[in-house]
Amino acid sequence: MSRLPVSLTQDFELMPDEARAQVLFISKTRLTLKGFLTGGPLVWKMMRRLKRTPGFVFHKGLFKFPLTTGAIAFFESYEALHDFARSPEHLALVKWGTVPGRVRSGFIRIMRTAPTGSGFGDWIKPEEQESLDRRRLIPIVSKETDWDNELTTSGRTA
Repeated sequence: MSRLPVSLTQDFELMPDEARAQVLFISKTRLTLKGFLTGGPLVWKMMRRLKRTPGFVFHKGLFKFPLTTGAIAFFESYEALHDFARSPEHLALVKWGTVPGRVRSGFIRIMRTAPTGSGFGDWIKPEEQESLDRRRLIPIVSKETDWDNELTTSGRTA
């Protein structure tokens, strides 16, 4: 039994949509009971808008008992995320959440993907499978993802 081919790549054409996303949005919100019971209609309107937004790739809703909700969403670009964030449906939900007594706490994180990722099996193009040098995988990943250096040079520290 041979192993699945593994490759580092910047070509995600054969992979699922999520692999081609360039921006990842993560959020969680701890709601009050009143907020949990009354925010639903605004969330559904916002979700309909999200799924119609050009550049939207994927969404997964999160729930943690008793009153924490969240989302993970993938976008093709930061501009696509920005366009959604400025939509009337999203702004209505943000405004709703600023009313005292609805939300206890929350956070948002926005992340960009690295240009290089890895692929396995059928999601690797045959020409990449033939030229793969497995001895080079670790040094390439280390070089492509040297984000600590980027954070330091941009004036922020890790």
